[in-house]
Amino acid sequence: MRRVLMFALVLATALVASPAAIRAAPDQTLGMAIMSALVKADGTLLGGAGATSSSQHQTGRYRVFFNRSVLGCDYVATQSHSNSLTHNPPVATIATAPGDSANSVWVVVHDGSGTDVNRIFRMIVFCAK
Repeated sequence: MRRVLMFALVLATALVASPAAIRAAPDQTLGMAIMSALVKADGTLLGGAGATSSSQHQTGRYRVFFNRSVLGCDYVATQSHSNSLTHNPPVATIATAPGDSANSVWVVVHDGSGTDVNRIFRMIVFCAK
């Protein structure tokens, strides 16, 4: 019983003394980043968290830049608005191209028939660390 009590005391002391070190990733960060972007149909960045700029390169093809590397992160993009009565509502898909800057993501927006279209979109980027 005394050993269990002593072990619990040592463990509690370690937890109180350095809670950040126990919960932090090996590089002492919180271990994740969540960023976002709201991009107009013409490629203008309207807002977001961690997004620094965006541009349109051709019909339906956009590049969004962030303030840190997004290599190895997960991306999700979706239409910001859509007329629910349209036959082929726009769909946003994410594609990354080799040789891109480490802090950028390519977004291709196309309608249900596969035609690239200019549409406003939102995106979320989740990075594990």
